[in-house]
Amino acid sequence: MSFSVGLSRPDKIKGIIALSGYILAESKPHFAAKNKFEQFKVLIIHGTEDKVLPVTDGRESKKLMAEMGLKHEYHELALGHNINNETLRLMNVWLNKKD
Repeated sequence: MSFSVGLSRPDKIKGIIALSGYILAESKPHFAAKNKFEQFKVLIIHGTEDKVLPVTDGRESKKLMAEMGLKHEYHELALGHNINNETLRLMNVWLNKKD
């Protein structure tokens, strides 16, 4: 959901934190123009042992962010479809960046 909303309405939010998510193919035609993402940033964290959404989903999201020219950060962690202290730490660092 965060990808669908953020990539189609970057005027409404400043960025996306995607935790073991994926991008719906049907939302791609609704993405905003690339020039609308100048101040937008994306954090993607995906578990390498996720049995609900495979890590390939996270890798595909990372690839699309690069293709769109978006500022993004990508992390793979040794965990399933959950969060841990490292996930929280990475989110905190990302949220507190001044760029």
